[in-house]
Amino acid sequence: MLEDLAKEAAKVGLTLHMGKTKILSSRSERRGCLAQQHVDVLGEKVEVLPGTEGTLYLGRMLDFSNFHDAEIDHRISRGWAAFGKFKHELCCKHYPLKQRLKLFDATVSATVLYGSGAWTMTKDREQRLRTSMRRMMRKMLGCPRRLLDDGQMGETWVEWIVRATHRVEDVMRSLGIHGWVEGQQFRKQQLGKRIQRSTDSRWSKRLLQWQPDGGFRSVGRPCARWLDFWGKESSDIS
Repeated sequence: MLEDLAKEAAKVGLTLHMGKTKILSSRSERRGCLAQQHVDVLGEKVEVLPGTEGTLYLGRMLDFSNFHDAEIDHRISRGWAAFGKFKHELCCKHYPLKQRLKLFDATVSATVLYGSGAWTMTKDREQRLRTSMRRMMRKMLGCPRRLLDDGQMGETWVEWIVRATHRVEDVMRSLGIHGWVEGQQFRKQQLGKRIQRSTDSRWSKRLLQWQPDGGFRSVGRPCARWLDFWGKESSDIS
């Protein structure tokens, strides 16, 4: 298939970059000829990724084994990278807090929530987003642990986390700053509205009605679906 694609692309003057081209597999165990790590395509080698690994494509982490968790972890790591890039401005108290929060929302939050409208969320994924955002906000606000007069710690680590988290939430509420979970839900609502208003036969709309043929559902409680969000939030998006 890759050879056919490369040949057809060459007819219009395009060339596949074999170093960036990856083959993803959904097989957890690869044996025999399927265990090969490279495939020869027109004299060049293309890497075959194992089922537990993914690759970046247009800024998103594509992974067959656990797509949403891998993508959320990747976006959070990219958010920390953006936070580190602007750490001096974000954590410097010489700048007004309101301006620092605007910078945080425009750089870090935008990086984390890139493409989040298509995520299928669970309680655990929402908690990961909240925890990561609170850690960054505590660094921005500068909430050190209280000390006694003799220099000893005046509060436990748990007490400090609770106090610092409440302070972060109070500041965000007073300034009208929304969390990442609320931002992801808003982006999902906007994406759903655009899909609903579309009148052509684009894939994003056709896939909502797609029913797979054959196969069996895995044992246990069904995983959350993208459409389950609309049943919970129907009153907000009507």
